Amino acid sequence: MLCGIILFILGLVFSVALHEFGHLLPAKKFGVKVPQYFIGFGPTVFSKTYRGTQYGLKWIPLGGYVSIAGMLPPAGKHTKTVRANGELTAAEEARRESAKDLLPGEEEKAFWRLSPGKKLVVMCGGTLMNLLLSLICFTAVFAGFGVPVFTNKIGAVAPCLNSQAKVCSAPQMTPAAKAGLKPGDVIVRWNTQNTENWQKLRRAIAANGERPASLDIIRDGRKMTLGITPRRVLRPVTEKGKEKPQVREKQKLRRVPFVGVSPAVERIPEGPAGVAGKISEIALSTGKIVFSLPGQLWKVTWGLFTGAKRDPEGVVGLVGVADMAGSITAGANPGYTASGRAADLIMLLGSLNMSLFVFNLLPLLPLDGGHALGAAADMVRGRMAKIRRRPPPPPFDTARMIPLSRAVICFFIVMTLILAAADLINPVM
Repeated sequence: MLCGIILFILGLVFSVALHEFGHLLPAKKFGVKVPQYFIGFGPTVFSKTYRGTQYGLKWIPLGGYVSIAGMLPPAGKHTKTVRANGELTAAEEARRESAKDLLPGEEEKAFWRLSPGKKLVVMCGGTLMNLLLSLICFTAVFAGFGVPVFTNKIGAVAPCLNSQAKVCSAPQMTPAAKAGLKPGDVIVRWNTQNTENWQKLRRAIAANGERPASLDIIRDGRKMTLGITPRRVLRPVTEKGKEKPQVREKQKLRRVPFVGVSPAVERIPEGPAGVAGKISEIALSTGKIVFSLPGQLWKVTWGLFTGAKRDPEGVVGLVGVADMAGSITAGANPGYTASGRAADLIMLLGSLNMSLFVFNLLPLLPLDGGHALGAAADMVRGRMAKIRRRPPPPPFDTARMIPLSRAVICFFIVMTLILAAADLINPVM
């Protein structure tokens, strides 16, 4: 358990470091002053200054930041900077804080002086690093380790119709146990139907009903024929008739043909088209979750107070993800191989980075997407001015979004606390 949590923290630190490096590299390349690049928060463990940038590590490795000077442009001539009581507006305070690292003569090193295209490169550099890392992780798993697939090989045989019992009399034995099926047997034919995969085997069992059937199996390289008679038992099914219902689907009990075997799982590597398709599915599902955060958060909050079961496909906090990582490495399940655990950990890291990629693109300050929105607005306004043969407009004043950014920060803090509480009190099962 602890090993998985440690590996998750290391993966998180690496992801954050790569994200911030994606901002650092183009910013310095374009001549912007970058005073600090730190991984973590809290007291500083160590730091070193190199070419004008202080690099360092802090004690709490749950984040990081890169300080870019002059993120916000100065106020325009007609922009209000002082309140009626003489205090600076929130936007003006943010502007001055943004410019505090620029010494006299370094005005040209301010971020806001970059062209809109260069601003986009700097602000999207971090999220693109997360996207790149997620693509590497997913490709390694789907094309290298392979995708888990249920096969026609038997993984386990239930001894008794009562799933809680280990020993029972002959009338209470499962059809598979009576027939003499064993883990490792490969069922290649059910009556006259070839069953080269688990889906075909399930359909053959369902169509057979309770009639006696013959099945061809391969055991230790030898082909054998066995007789078996399925029994109808009550099983939870969805409204579509599928076993093992999803949380969102209404379930009911129905008598279905039952044999008493569960399939072995093998990993089958995907080709380029398969990899691309699965990555697209993950990206779309991640986007749906991120863009429905308020609704997702309400469901989690409701479950926190009512004990309602959480959606396994819903939003999860860092505590929940760390728990998943711990669960992957915990336990001594013989069927859960080291390569399978490694693949699942890499998938978890890829999913984390895909979430960071999509989340940071939200067009809200203080996220990267908020600054990218300002750069995109500058680009559009500049082109429109050029078409109309007018002088270039001043930079988009992102400082005016500061009040909104404070509300966004408050929302993120509340969200983090709610998810942490839910992950501890009402975790995803």
